[in-house]
Amino acid sequence: MTAAGPAERREPRVFVLQLPAALELLNANRPVHWRVRARKVAAIRNAAGWAARHARLPALERARVDFVVNPRPGVTRYDPHNWWGSAKAAIDGLVDARVLPDDDSTHLVATEARPGVPVKGGRLDLVITEVLDEPVGPPQS
Repeated sequence: MTAAGPAERREPRVFVLQLPAALELLNANRPVHWRVRARKVAAIRNAAGWAARHARLPALERARVDFVVNPRPGVTRYDPHNWWGSAKAAIDGLVDARVLPDDDSTHLVATEARPGVPVKGGRLDLVITEVLDEPVGPPQS
């Protein structure tokens, strides 16, 4: 009989999903009519879902999804956090594509907004990192 060795650990997988350039994004500093907002949300959600399917992203049980805001050329100062509405719609698209079972706190463990580099037309990128062994729920004291 041999002693069992340490469990083999694998590294989390990381996927970068680029949404189409010039896709109309939601910006918290630019309020729009509810109907215009609904159209933009649907377009972002649909684009993210199809991009995930096209990239053949695998189903993940848990993940961290960071979003990178790539502004149009010439923009020198901006606040990436103003695009949370766009990121939420894109994450819903990942759920539609079955990359994540849900976007609740047990499956989506963290999100972060990050500034990117200028891209013609502007673009939102999603960095999806598989979470393998992080505990679920609030930290224990």
